[in-house]
Amino acid sequence: MTKKTIILIVVGLALAIFGAVTFLISNLDGIVASVIESEGSKVTGTQVSVSGVSIHLKEGHGTINGLTIASPEGFDPAHTFKLEGVTLDLDLGTLRDDVIVINEIRVSDPRVNAQILKDASNNIQALQRNVDQYTASRGGGGAGGADAPATDKRLRIKRFTFDGGRVELDATALGDKEVRAVDLAAFTINDIGGTEGTPPDAVAKAVLAALTRQTIETLAKSGIEEKARETLKDKAGEVGKGLIDKIGG
Repeated sequence: MTKKTIILIVVGLALAIFGAVTFLISNLDGIVASVIESEGSKVTGTQVSVSGVSIHLKEGHGTINGLTIASPEGFDPAHTFKLEGVTLDLDLGTLRDDVIVINEIRVSDPRVNAQILKDASNNIQALQRNVDQYTASRGGGGAGGADAPATDKRLRIKRFTFDGGRVELDATALGDKEVRAVDLAAFTINDIGGTEGTPPDAVAKAVLAALTRQTIETLAKSGIEEKARETLKDKAGEVGKGLIDKIGG
């Protein structure tokens, strides 16, 4: 092999690597959107979609717009959760580490469409059960399982903040005459994953559990529990109590 041939091969490899990196960077937004939709749909058991993603690696910032999580089967709302804007503040120094640190994720204008059926079942907790079943099938959120991602990367999120949003509550099955709107108080989850980090699906479980808890508390304060008691008062004692308890967790 001549020196000229070796030089051509090296140059060709360099161009190929440069082209691959350029392609990855130029298509990063679409790749991230695809991963969110495909992996999110697996975790929640419903369709997850985003309207846009913008990642700026040099600055360590990113935004996700129009993230929606569809309602589980059997419920009317097209989506249970809609997050209009999600911003990320990345710790660039950890991107190559086993534990990737995200300094903050902030969700602006979160919207929740809650529906309570006549038996007091609701789409919020139905979605939470889907996530619980998925993480349980993967060993509680650890590695393994047929659908486990081909990566050992773990996440640590120092701060996950939900700005105040709204809950649209459809309890017409319990006697409400119309859908009511209830304010969703702002809240923050601190240090998800800890220093050891946690798999992405375990992060999803923790965040959804917190959002579910906040939503259920909001619904309870709206007086819906009393409405459920009135609707179910003709049922046998323990059966009626069990149905009512579904609203409060």
